Amino acid sequence: RKTGDLWVGDVGWELWEMVHKIEKGGNYGWSAVEGRQPVKPNQKLGPTPIRPPTIELPHTIAMSVTGGYVYRGKKFPELLGAYVFGDWETKRFWAARFEGDRLKEMPEIVKAGIRVSCFGEDNSGEIFYFDYDSGLMYTLEKNDAVGKNSDFPTKLSETGLFKDVKTQEPAEGVVAFSPNSEQWMDGATADWFLALPGTSSVTAFDKPRKLPGQVNWHDFNMQFPKDAVLVKTISPAFAARSHAVRVETQILHFDGEDWRAYTYAWREDQSDADLVPADGVEKEYTFPGRFRDEMHKETWNFASRTQCLTCHSAWSEYAMAFTVPQLNDSYTVGGDAESGLEWFTKRGYIHRVGEKDQPLPPYDRASAKKERRLVRPLEGSFPGGPTLEERARSYLHVNCAHCHRFGGGGGQVVFEMDVSKPLKDTGLLDAKPKQGDFGIADARLIAPGDPFKSVLLYRMAKFNHGRMPHLGSERPHPAALGLIANWIHTQKPDAPEFKLPKDLFGFENTLERAEAALPFAIAFGNRNGNVNNYDTMVAVAAKLKPGPVRDLFDGYLPTDPKGRKLGSNPRPSSILAKTGDAKNGEAIFFNKELKCINCHKLGDKGVSLGADLSAIGKTRTKAELLDSILFPSAKVEPQFASYLVKTHDGRSFTGLLVKRDEKHVVLRDAENKEIVLAADNVESVQPSRLSLMPDGAVSGLTLQEAADLVEYLATRK
Repeated sequence: RKTGDLWVGDVGWELWEMVHKIEKGGNYGWSAVEGRQPVKPNQKLGPTPIRPPTIELPHTIAMSVTGGYVYRGKKFPELLGAYVFGDWETKRFWAARFEGDRLKEMPEIVKAGIRVSCFGEDNSGEIFYFDYDSGLMYTLEKNDAVGKNSDFPTKLSETGLFKDVKTQEPAEGVVAFSPNSEQWMDGATADWFLALPGTSSVTAFDKPRKLPGQVNWHDFNMQFPKDAVLVKTISPAFAARSHAVRVETQILHFDGEDWRAYTYAWREDQSDADLVPADGVEKEYTFPGRFRDEMHKETWNFASRTQCLTCHSAWSEYAMAFTVPQLNDSYTVGGDAESGLEWFTKRGYIHRVGEKDQPLPPYDRASAKKERRLVRPLEGSFPGGPTLEERARSYLHVNCAHCHRFGGGGGQVVFEMDVSKPLKDTGLLDAKPKQGDFGIADARLIAPGDPFKSVLLYRMAKFNHGRMPHLGSERPHPAALGLIANWIHTQKPDAPEFKLPKDLFGFENTLERAEAALPFAIAFGNRNGNVNNYDTMVAVAAKLKPGPVRDLFDGYLPTDPKGRKLGSNPRPSSILAKTGDAKNGEAIFFNKELKCINCHKLGDKGVSLGADLSAIGKTRTKAELLDSILFPSAKVEPQFASYLVKTHDGRSFTGLLVKRDEKHVVLRDAENKEIVLAADNVESVQPSRLSLMPDGAVSGLTLQEAADLVEYLATRK
């Protein structure tokens, strides 16, 4: 109301939420980009460069932004001039301040506890907001208790879930269970527990109902009582199981209205586990390995509470491990043993309710057979056991369907992996990929009969950015790759037989084609001493340049002795947590291989193709510097916007647009070379979404080297 500026909250898709300060004629990228992420790379772009958002919120803290107002009231002088806005899903409010167009700070001012649908102002500039669920209108008041400690348990031993936290012996009323189909967690194993307060139970309704805490499975609904807790304790693959090593305990708590997620990080001495901050954290562990006297170091990523709820959402039924299909054990029903579903209903943890809330008898084996089920994907097919189809669909359901379903977060990817969907209705079969084909000729999401032209299999097999699933794991699941490849092969009955190679000779002939390299990569990951020429293959793969083929092998290659490389999926928080050495950073900056000086001027050295970095430390924080290095295309200043030029004779050029008239189009490329093209040979001139500085330019640096480079630039005042 003071400046006339227009602010817009822009709801994202999978990874980012955005806020824009609108300028006349500005291009904000819909729907080619989501924040920094290109989501429709083949879409025709507008005539002007895409402007970056004024505010970008990762899905670690926000999932459905609701735009607000710049505060001009009198009630809160400390908020004057700050842009106050919120998030529908995480129920947080922030107050953002700027220096020019640069975000200076964005503190969280309240966890409102409601789904804010919109904001409003009264005549004096005070802010109101509205609750989507109740329709009520609210305003802000000061909280005198702010900053005071709550009594929330900050140690796992304080939760009351375990009689002995060290041995994980459950407390009275807490029971262990096992789901049929487990998520892939880079080989880690897990123990699950259910805790219900007092003598309460989970209510199973035979008819659909919309109730708080409800878990749906088509015509079967489960409602959890207030203060129900689901627990999952994870033991990593890098330590011997005999050592009983634990790294993480995840907790889902139903407070009567919403499910909330919390994580506890185990101490190295295994004495207890400590509550992880809301935004997640990384922690390095040193544990006994699988061999005598071996010690193993591993960096473990603890997801934020919001990231937990991207999987455990209303669309994925919240309690993903405690559902009828997960408890309906397909191997014991009809035999001597009880299924999980039968066990829980007989002992009163689950009770059935029919129409008009009439109690029904507990599930028995006959009725359980009629219910839908997930199966154990990797235990193999046997007479009377699950089919290949059931095993593959169960694996994809538990690892992928929480996002890839209607409303689940895989919004721009129009297919569904819920096991209840007939395969022909999922949008997977013979469908062209919309998020890139990775150089695979005639690629399909699932190419019936041809696993290696299937982008679904490629994404499961690759490392780094773009692999699936992208939360909860960073490495391919070797056994599952074989399962899914076999299943895809059966989708075309007359498809030629395929076998994974046992002899890796000839691998070097596949380096240009992802579909040809994919079977070798699966064999590489599945090696059990049966693959010949393995060492030669490692040497060949290590020389691959970054790209789709390299991504299939990257994580199998020997670790650099200097430390973990950034790769193509870097974690900024890990870099910023390290203390940088400016002197070493200077050497890295002027390193000929990194080529920083080929585009940037620093003092009397370098070239003024990109931004002059001589005093960059005066205007950019370390976090902002790192962001520009890791994600150069996220925010491109208009004077450095690049253009893509196509000629009538089939050539393409990218560079800064130096000159354009009726005779010539002149570009300056990333090598600072001038490209002069005859105007009558130019077919099109399009603004590019990409910076001239390539993504992944520092992927070969270690965490420490990246911290050193940032430190050096931060000292340039």
